Amino acid sequence: MLRREHQPGLRQNGASASGYSDEREHRQPPHNIPAEQALLGAIFVSNKAYGRVSGFLDPQHFYDPLHHQIYETAGTLIAEGKVADPITLLPFFEHHEPIDANTSVPVYLGLLAVQATTIIKVRDYACTIRDLSIRRRTILLAEDMQKLAYETPADFSPSQQIAEHQKRLIALDGETRERDSASALEFDDQIMIETSVDALVKGVLHPGDVAALYGESGVGKTFAAIDLAYHVALGQPWHGRRVRQAPVLYVGLEGVRGLRHRIAAYRQHMGYAGRMLARLTIHAPLNKTEVGKSGENIIIEQAKLLGRAADKPVGLIIIDTLARAIAGDDENSARDMAAFVDRVSAIARETGAAVLVVHHPGKDGTRGMRGSYALFAACDAVIKISGNGDLRDVATEKVKEGMIGPLFSYTLKPVSLGTDEDGDEITSCTVEPVLQPDRKAQRPRPETPAGKALNELEQMIITGAGVPAQGHLRAPDGAMLIARANWRSACRQRCLSDGTPENEKKAFQRAVATLLSANLISDYGDVVWPITQRRRGQDDGDYNGH
Repeated sequence: MLRREHQPGLRQNGASASGYSDEREHRQPPHNIPAEQALLGAIFVSNKAYGRVSGFLDPQHFYDPLHHQIYETAGTLIAEGKVADPITLLPFFEHHEPIDANTSVPVYLGLLAVQATTIIKVRDYACTIRDLSIRRRTILLAEDMQKLAYETPADFSPSQQIAEHQKRLIALDGETRERDSASALEFDDQIMIETSVDALVKGVLHPGDVAALYGESGVGKTFAAIDLAYHVALGQPWHGRRVRQAPVLYVGLEGVRGLRHRIAAYRQHMGYAGRMLARLTIHAPLNKTEVGKSGENIIIEQAKLLGRAADKPVGLIIIDTLARAIAGDDENSARDMAAFVDRVSAIARETGAAVLVVHHPGKDGTRGMRGSYALFAACDAVIKISGNGDLRDVATEKVKEGMIGPLFSYTLKPVSLGTDEDGDEITSCTVEPVLQPDRKAQRPRPETPAGKALNELEQMIITGAGVPAQGHLRAPDGAMLIARANWRSACRQRCLSDGTPENEKKAFQRAVATLLSANLISDYGDVVWPITQRRRGQDDGDYNGH
């Protein structure tokens, strides 16, 4: 992180406008130096970024005088059709007073460009810079109003004073509204493709996401969550997915002793994460009561504390499990689950971290997570773990950017941690990835019930019985949706079993479970659809809009 010394306050004479000392004079005026640095760096990376913000952001909006000069100079060069980068700005700043003993301004310009992280957020940065500038101007206006009240001649009536204040406030308000109108529009020639990567786990999780990981009891959900936590904390690829290293806060609300053992197993397996990973030791419920609000604040505060300890903002917060987090609330209540979603969304918003909630499926495991649909609807990503004997399959059911489908498979590998005071061995487990053949090769044989059912589904699509998905909350756009009841009727006519109603019902249920497990179909509610397999090496694009 680039560092700049705080600039002096708005008034530099050490006294208030009235002439009396005031502790408010020692407050730092509102500002955001990292936002100013990020915006300038983005402009150096792509001068098109300047065009996206110049309509509503002026040089005087910057708090740091040097940033004011850099932005103004860059804008002048761009307006003349020239390139604005650390090299072209060098002649304007090579004789500038150094920032400190070790950093000249030319070096600082280079650091701004090198440490730029994203171009797509320049409008957000610009709005932040401008809004803080308006707040500073409001403070100055208030100080001037106070000074005027003290120093105005006796023949200048209070109504005249108020009229003068109103005039200046109306002018500031009008300017602000005009700028707001301009900043709300992004024209066609300003819309850019984002080439920088802002993913926490590419194709799965992004900063600020709300996500869920769910599976039946015993499939190793906590092991998978800790596995993800360590890969993020250490910055190691997560089963073939690129990872951006970031601190991780684990909020384990059940089985504290077992959780400690599992973390110890991963420390032994993957290495010491240092200050990049921490377990929250304070109970922090997230139900709809005031206790839940307190829990929300605790998690936010502790996440920020971890970020300071790691000298890097927290990237991932894991809440294990939802049932313990909302103890006292009803999972099936849309109102209660909406309150929980508000809690985790606030945590994500205030910390900038992705928040992953560990949850369970409903009684019918093919119909998604347990409880109200409000959670699935609010999630940016949903990861499902399915068990098949000792093998566990991990797949995405919903992603904001990426593809829905299999991620990896694993078994649980025992790890010895030592012995207890009785001399008995202490053990835990870690995730052991299992290489699987291409899922396309696992199509069931045509003569099996699953093979017959899949053939019937495909025939229904060929004959026009399917409806293309458009804006569906789970199915990707273009997926052909088939009513489950119609598919079941077609399979009964085909006779998956011996033709008796009860056996046909059971055969259909088993066929559906087999096809879901093989990731050949997906379903939600009353519809099903075949899964289009991704080619090996294909990049994760924006195929499953959220």
